[in-house]
Amino acid sequence: MTSVHGSRARSARAARTLRDALVNAAYFRLLFAYNATVNAQALEAASNVGDVQLRATMPGLSQDSIFGALVHVLGTEEVWLSRWLGTSPNSMLAPEDVQSFEGLRERWDAHAARLDGFVAGLNDAVCVATLEYANMSGKPFSNPLYELMAHVVNHGTQFRGEAAVGLTTLGHSPGDLDLIAFVRGSD
Repeated sequence: MTSVHGSRARSARAARTLRDALVNAAYFRLLFAYNATVNAQALEAASNVGDVQLRATMPGLSQDSIFGALVHVLGTEEVWLSRWLGTSPNSMLAPEDVQSFEGLRERWDAHAARLDGFVAGLNDAVCVATLEYANMSGKPFSNPLYELMAHVVNHGTQFRGEAAVGLTTLGHSPGDLDLIAFVRGSD
């Protein structure tokens, strides 16, 4: 008879084997190429809206405004990239830290170049390596890098989506932000 512990151990080994087969650098390069493309779509749509409208409070947006949602996407990406590179920041970019949409775009362009460099340097072993980091309160955590990278793309989807709702409400839809549209080459 197999013990529960033995069964769990086999299940954990099977899960690691499956993970190692599925988690690879090429997949994350695809996800981050998608992420960069839809970030650019959202920024392009936002460029057609004035700073006052971008910063205006809109009901239903968790970051209060389109500008707040976009700053949150960028700030989150900056924090996680810093952690991946070995530094755990204790604060995050806030809307009041950015003077204008143009300033946001310039900061985003600089960040995107750093993120692209990081993603280009990935290999399969790095993706499954465990990363130790601290949250903004200093509490330590550890996760495989692939979990953190998936989180960043997923998190961006939520807040870009909120910005897209606001932009569409103002008549400036960023277009189709779905992964499958990116993979198919649609716009």
